[in-house]
Amino acid sequence: MLEKKPKPAYKRFIRYAVGTVFVAEAVGIAVSYGLYFKLNTDRDFRLYMHKNYYWVLDGYYSLGEFLGGHKTLRSGFWILTFGSLGYGLFKVVKPDDELLKKFDEGSKHTDTRKRAKDTIAILKEATKQDSEINKKIEILLKK
Repeated sequence: MLEKKPKPAYKRFIRYAVGTVFVAEAVGIAVSYGLYFKLNTDRDFRLYMHKNYYWVLDGYYSLGEFLGGHKTLRSGFWILTFGSLGYGLFKVVKPDDELLKKFDEGSKHTDTRKRAKDTIAILKEATKQDSEINKKIEILLKK
């Protein structure tokens, strides 16, 4: 019979913390969008905010001027939403380095990646002023 081992407490804590942050961010974005929509469509609400919370209306107008219109704001909203979702999912499901090395060893693209890394290393060295590659190039140009 298989034994079940309990998951470490820190992993559960991290999972719940990430979930809580994600939910809090989603609620914050929903409230912000609701406020934006109400300010954008309801004249009486905008007047009420001007009389009672002028700093919110000032921030609303300055944000609109800074972003340059509702299309830019909408695209920024979607980029922020899906970007944070994608980043969160990447952090949650990111495999460890040993697993990546195991899959990389059997890959047919391993040699290509090694050559690319070597080429980048050579190019980085060539950007230095006192590198051997630069000295050889200067000698060839002088001839």
